[in-house]
Amino acid sequence: MAKKRKKKKNTKHKLLSSNFEFHGAWINPDWQSSGNALILFARKLPSGLLAFVHFAIVGKRCDDCFIVDRITEERFRTDFLSDRKLLKVEEDVIKNTLRGVVRANKEEQSEVPKEFYDALKLVGTIDWQVEEQPQDFTGHILRYTMVKDRDDVEVEIRQTSVFEESEQSTDGAREFLWIESRKKGVFAKKELKTVGRVRFTDEELIIEVTEGEDEEFLDRKILQYLGACIESQDE
Repeated sequence: MAKKRKKKKNTKHKLLSSNFEFHGAWINPDWQSSGNALILFARKLPSGLLAFVHFAIVGKRCDDCFIVDRITEERFRTDFLSDRKLLKVEEDVIKNTLRGVVRANKEEQSEVPKEFYDALKLVGTIDWQVEEQPQDFTGHILRYTMVKDRDDVEVEIRQTSVFEESEQSTDGAREFLWIESRKKGVFAKKELKTVGRVRFTDEELIIEVTEGEDEEFLDRKILQYLGACIESQDE
C-alpha cells in the first residue's frame, strides 16, 4: 500500500503579522501630487529574513499587490530597491495612503487584488473610518514665517506622517489636515483625530485649529515637526 503523502502546511499567514519588527517602508516621492503610489513595506522575521508587500495604488484603487514572505535583506535591496527612486517613510504614511483604498472597498464595493487583505496583515490595522469624523475649526489661527522656500517646506510636510493632503488642496492652494493620535481617557484606546488644517500664503504657514485643541500644545508640536523650516511670529 502506498504511503499517504503528507499535506504541506501553509505557513504564509503566520509570516504576515504587524507584530514583527518594522524594517522599512518606501513610496514614490510624488505620490501626493500624482495621486498614484508605489509602495514597498517590509518587516524582519525572527529568522533574520524579510517579509514584504508591494502595492500599486491608482487614486483610491489598488491596481496590483503581491507578497514575498522570505527574502534576504541584500536581495530585497538589489532586486526591489536599487533601481527605483523611492522615498523612505514612516509606517503611518503608508497606513494613511492605504486608508482610502480600504474605505472605497468597504463602502463602495470597489475591487481589490486577491492578496490585498493578506498583505495588510503585515502593515497593520488601517483606521479607514477616521475620514468620516467631522472637521470643525474654531477660527483660531497659528501663524508662522517660512524661513525656507515654500516648495522645501511642502516637501517637509509631505515627509511627516501626521500631515495628510486635504481633498480641497489644489496646485495653487495647498492644504493639509494635521492628524494626531489622541486619547479620550486615561485607559482609552488611542484614536486618530484631526487637530488642525495647514495651508500656505506666499510667505506664511497658517494653522486653523480644530474645536477644543490646545493651541500651546500644537505650537510646540509644529515647531518639533518643522522647526528648521518655520519660526513663530511675534504677537
